[in-house]
Amino acid sequence: MAIPPELQRHEISAAQFAAYYNQALELGIEVDPDHWDALNAAAWPILVPSDAQSRAGAGPA
Repeated sequence: MAIPPELQRHEISAAQFAAYYNQALELGIEVDPDHWDALNAAAWPILVPSDAQSRAGAGPA
């Protein structure tokens, strides 16, 4: 069974990765609305309000 091109392994160098990262910071990243909905649904149960109490318990003790 052939692996679809979008799922095939693709290696890039650290320099290429850094360039792509900087480009994404400058231009933004477009996320498909269906994917964004799925990310929000997955994150919703674990996110807490950003308030003093939640920030006080964040991070290493």
